[in-house]
Amino acid sequence: MLNITVDVPEINVMMLKTHSQVKLFRCSDCEYSCKQKSNLNKHMVIHSKIKLFTCSICNNEFYRKDTLKLHTLTHSDKKLFKCIHMFKHSDTKLYKCSQCDFSSIYNGSLRNHKLSHSNTKIFKCSSCDYECNRKSKLLDHMLVHSDTKLLKCTECTYESNYKSNLKVHTHVKTP
Repeated sequence: MLNITVDVPEINVMMLKTHSQVKLFRCSDCEYSCKQKSNLNKHMVIHSKIKLFTCSICNNEFYRKDTLKLHTLTHSDKKLFKCIHMFKHSDTKLYKCSQCDFSSIYNGSLRNHKLSHSNTKIFKCSSCDYECNRKSKLLDHMLVHSDTKLLKCTECTYESNYKSNLKVHTHVKTP
């Protein structure tokens, strides 16, 4: 079994990457910048000038598979939206789980969901026996061991790292 441990300081780095407006990753070939390395890697494909994905209907070529998949919808008789952004607001899901009814417009969400069907626990807490199959769950768990509390009650000195705990505290305090 592969064990991956995450230390508490990594939580702060993850929070900075997620909630900060600072774009840490910059393209060396153009002005593009982003907060996540994975987005920079996707972007870099356009500088290769190699379009690996071709539409079987019109022979239009694309750098990325997800862009081709969205493009193929333009050939459909059923015109859903003028812009791709609107898929976020629709019931049309492009990626479907083969083991259950889950579906999403994002391939990454499907990959993440598929972990819920696995019993393999590859992430292990370095401070206790907690194990899980998602890094995000381990990072959430690691807040238990952190002395720094991210959320504070506005009425008293209560502090927590979990919004649900603060919500329960607030409801108990003010019925």
